[in-house]
Amino acid sequence: MKAERTRRKSPHLDPQKLERLKTVLGAPSEAEALAQAVDLLLAEEDIRTTLRKVKGKARIARVFA
Repeated sequence: MKAERTRRKSPHLDPQKLERLKTVLGAPSEAEALAQAVDLLLAEEDIRTTLRKVKGKARIARVFA
């Protein structure tokens, strides 16, 4: 597995939001919570971009009527 390059940052964040983020993601540390949140956001943007590209080009069959 390729080692990830990281950059050290010191953002000013609301401690309550950061603690909630850790809890929601089940992350062991604040750094891991932030990394997971960024990964989720970027994955969501990839999905949105793909959906915009296929908009109107596909048909979805109704499974449950």
